[in-house]
Amino acid sequence: MPKQTKYDIVIIGSGVAGALAAYKLSVEKKNLSILILEASHNQYSDDSNREALLADIDNDLSISLRKDLVVSFAKSPDKKSLSPFDNLLSAKEVISPTDSNKDDKHFKHDIAIGDSDLFKANYLRQYAGTTMIWRGNCPRMNPSDFTMQTKNQLAMDWPTDVVDEQGNPSFYNDIEPFYAEAEKELGIACDADEWNEKNYHGAKRSTPFPMPPIVQSYSDNLIKDALKGFKILDFPEYENGVLKKHSIEKEIVVVPIPQARNSKKYSNDGKQQERPACQGNANCIPICPIQAKYDATVHLNLALRNGVELCSKSVVYKLATDDSGNINKVCFYKWDKTATDKVEVQVEVKTVFIAANGIETPRLLLLSDLAKKSGQVGKNLMDHLNGEVVGLFPKNVYPFRGPQSTSAIPTFCNHEKRKEIGAFNITIGNDGWGKSETPETILSNLVDEKKIFGSELKKAFKNRIQKQLRFSYSTEMLPQQYNQVTLAEEVDAFGIKRPKIKFKIDDYSRKTFVYAQTVLIRILKKMKATEIKPAIPTELGYGSTSHIMGTCRMGNNENDSVVNTYGQCWEHKNLYLLGSSVYPSGGTVNPTLTIAALTLRSVENFIKNNP
Repeated sequence: MPKQTKYDIVIIGSGVAGALAAYKLSVEKKNLSILILEASHNQYSDDSNREALLADIDNDLSISLRKDLVVSFAKSPDKKSLSPFDNLLSAKEVISPTDSNKDDKHFKHDIAIGDSDLFKANYLRQYAGTTMIWRGNCPRMNPSDFTMQTKNQLAMDWPTDVVDEQGNPSFYNDIEPFYAEAEKELGIACDADEWNEKNYHGAKRSTPFPMPPIVQSYSDNLIKDALKGFKILDFPEYENGVLKKHSIEKEIVVVPIPQARNSKKYSNDGKQQERPACQGNANCIPICPIQAKYDATVHLNLALRNGVELCSKSVVYKLATDDSGNINKVCFYKWDKTATDKVEVQVEVKTVFIAANGIETPRLLLLSDLAKKSGQVGKNLMDHLNGEVVGLFPKNVYPFRGPQSTSAIPTFCNHEKRKEIGAFNITIGNDGWGKSETPETILSNLVDEKKIFGSELKKAFKNRIQKQLRFSYSTEMLPQQYNQVTLAEEVDAFGIKRPKIKFKIDDYSRKTFVYAQTVLIRILKKMKATEIKPAIPTELGYGSTSHIMGTCRMGNNENDSVVNTYGQCWEHKNLYLLGSSVYPSGGTVNPTLTIAALTLRSVENFIKNNP
């Protein structure tokens, strides 16, 4: 139970946004009473471990506690990203969406419209949130991602008063110092010389990365050599069979991925517990066994050491308001062993930060009947849709060593015809053919279809798997009003209405699938790869990156947005929304670093206006 009945600040959610907000507030505003409410529970939030964790200066206990999760993942038959948490008591009560979501265990799909698609994203409703299972890739969004309306007459520009050198509004310039701060807090490893303005579409940097890059894999270096100097003619146009002079060549550049994964021991100049360098564990997704990959327990532990209070097993179902429209009470169910033993609790509050995702945030606003004026709560749900193109390299590339991906090709994160066809990001896989053909599938095909056994089987298996290359692409989605989160009639274990998703993929995204596949097929052909799949670009098939964005967008006025540029709700001045729900557009890259930067920016603005 909470120790008090009144708090200065209540933070709902303990993922990266909630953790960073709690930490920064506890450092800058030491006199405030701060409570974190987390619906779920794991060994990190267990009261029996709390005092020991707070005294865990060397981080030994924190690393030790993840052993059970590593073992749970190793024993799981399906090896899904959520598998390490499947056996926890809290996972049975506070349900997380599955990878496929076909069973609708948490959110429902609205299939009333004939052309609806499945929203395939998953997320982890656990202490420290989805950072417990994430990949760790942390590129910045590039400047063009924030000006989709100005540049392409699509979506909305991100609201800002900061301008660039030409006097034009520049959200990138606004958020850049917070990107730098976030990179230090999470501990990002990469090479600033390679992620320069030319290679990353004008994205200037004010600081180097905190750490040198994670070493690129053997296959990455083979690919770099094979593509050195290779240029793709992007959107070629011909007139009477002759190539027009203005057609644009794009150089394919293979660069290390910015990752929240330590390339050396890291403590952010002694502000954090020191965590070890990456040791190349190939199963670090979902769980890094030594915590070389960042997760939100880093900042949660720091915040709790600074006096922030945590109340786990606390499912918020309503925010109540006073006559002026400000939030004055947070209502939640405190449960112990099952949802049936829940107890209703209310705490009075001066300021609320909702640090949830693009599904849980609008769900709570809708449950509370808040922020209705713009009509935008729940609207414009986005994800990065993905797919892959695979092939066999002429030489052995020796996959399945080190992190799942260590290099990217950011060439197509922006392009000249983005008004018509979306941008996309390319990641090089270090895991063979991934889902397209697993090692198990190779073995079964060789035995069942080709009837190969013994030493011949071993030779054939090695010959195939050691040449497997995989390129994945993540495409941007446009914000669309019909992609939305509402409330279902069905309720969860606590009697709270579950979220309902209405979702379909538009032609803009389907054109991008074809564009991305066309590019990657040409890249694989340049490398003289064989058995390229798909051999011909297709609009069919899509996956999810589980990058849930939109649904409570930021804007310049209360008529078409839910919050202002700092995440402050227009209608409820003491309510802030943190996380990717406030995105007006999605770009192409992993959202976590931008979530972290936005959080630090919002908290700094709150502190400035509440001295």
